[in-house]
Amino acid sequence: MPLHASSPEGQRILEACELHDIGLDVLRQRFRRDRPELAADRIEEMVRAWVADRPYDSPGHPVISFRP
Repeated sequence: MPLHASSPEGQRILEACELHDIGLDVLRQRFRRDRPELAADRIEEMVRAWVADRPYDSPGHPVISFRP
């Protein structure tokens, strides 16, 4: 079932994505504050590494399935 941005579920997903983006902006600011000597591209590498290293929020093995 497709989601539409105007539906309540679509709005919640959009809000979650916006909060995620805001969180990454805050992380960038923290990295810049802590390491002002670093170039912007290095900060982005650190953000990507931080995101990639997040633990799963539940036990077990991740299951990824893609449905066309």
